[in-house]
Amino acid sequence: AVIRGKATWEGALQWMEQQGVEQQMGGPEGVVQVAMLALLAAGSKSPSHLNVALERYAQLLAELLNRAGPGGAEVLLHQASQFYVSLPQKVLMVVDRLMGLNLLQAEAVVRWVLRSALPPLVYGEEDPTTASSGWELLHYAIDRVLQRTLELQGRIAKGEEEVEVLSVKARQASDRAAAASEDMPVPNESNELDIRRALSRVEAANNEESQISIRLSHAQAELDRYRGLLAALPA
Repeated sequence: AVIRGKATWEGALQWMEQQGVEQQMGGPEGVVQVAMLALLAAGSKSPSHLNVALERYAQLLAELLNRAGPGGAEVLLHQASQFYVSLPQKVLMVVDRLMGLNLLQAEAVVRWVLRSALPPLVYGEEDPTTASSGWELLHYAIDRVLQRTLELQGRIAKGEEEVEVLSVKARQASDRAAAASEDMPVPNESNELDIRRALSRVEAANNEESQISIRLSHAQAELDRYRGLLAALPA
């Protein structure tokens, strides 16, 4: 009722806390289950309704997933596969939207499919709620992982090039700053203007070196982040 009433995500979270949903559902994963089921119901009229519901309450899901830990992603997938048990393309649509909102990662989808959705297919167990869209989800998730891998590899290559260029510029700026300092004339009564000009050159050289060093630090941090993201993808 809260979500259908278009409450803010903060309002919906506060309502669930006041109602003791976590205690009733046995933990934070149960809260994710309740929220996801409510959003799927609110978006069941059409794809546009689903998109609006997920986008409006993306921050709510993000907060609940953070509280639930790694198991929260599996709850999202399980709820989607149950809600659209006979419509695997709808499950793909939900997963695609959740990934687009950064609520699901491709590797989490792969793990869930291999752990929960495919075993019933392989061993002939009757569990249509998870098996119906297992292969489709696996193909989709692997494709997204490959796309993400290529994207990160491209960003890493670009980042490495930027770091190299900035490293050269930083060394050159450092050399200019050192040279400007060495060219500082010995102060006397007749060269006050020369001293001011020399100090100005030193300050400019030092500022340039500082700015390039900051840019280099940011570029290196971004490069390290991309490398970390690539390393985290399933092999």
